[in-house]
Amino acid sequence: MLSGRPNTRVTLTARADCEMHRSSAPQLKRDLLGRRKPTGGYMKARSVTYLIVALLALPSLLPSQAVVSHAPPLSNGGVEALMITLAGKWRLDVYSDGHSVPVASGQREMRLLEDSTKLAWTETFVGQSRAGNGVLGYNAATGTWYVLGSYSHEPNPLVLIGRADLEGRSLVFDPLKTISRSGTFVSSELRLVDAEHFEWVASDGGWRIVFTRISHS
Repeated sequence: MLSGRPNTRVTLTARADCEMHRSSAPQLKRDLLGRRKPTGGYMKARSVTYLIVALLALPSLLPSQAVVSHAPPLSNGGVEALMITLAGKWRLDVYSDGHSVPVASGQREMRLLEDSTKLAWTETFVGQSRAGNGVLGYNAATGTWYVLGSYSHEPNPLVLIGRADLEGRSLVFDPLKTISRSGTFVSSELRLVDAEHFEWVASDGGWRIVFTRISHS
């Protein structure tokens, strides 16, 4: 049978649930213009929402950051270290494609300039009157390497634009063809072997120059 007396226990429970819901709901206050503004739990919920959105977006940002973090050189400190390694006096041996004996030999002297982003170089060859000079440098504004030079036997100037590989052990150069005769200069790669050796190799395999350190000054 149903009792006509109200169920006091159920009523108290419902009232308690209502109070709990009211206390946990966002509390709205009015600002100076009379507009309602959320406080308390609402602001916390919105902050959590922003955090979740940021975490969801993070994976899409990581690849580009990874590329930048691996794109060498990343700082003037890295450039300076490579410049210091290349500075000094070097013996050079030029090898033609398919030859194990050098077809020409000489010396190159590379002097580090004050800003530590440029090397001024001079080059001479044994038994030959030809000589060359120029600058190997790094442009921090564009992140590119360059070689500017001239040779006594070549009417066209040498202008190479380069970039570092991901490991920072080699520089890949392409000639600026608009100012030189087609075929005069080819793409090439400067490969750092160790502190006492580096190579400059034509991309088409036509020649290879081996540099061996004579002194650091």
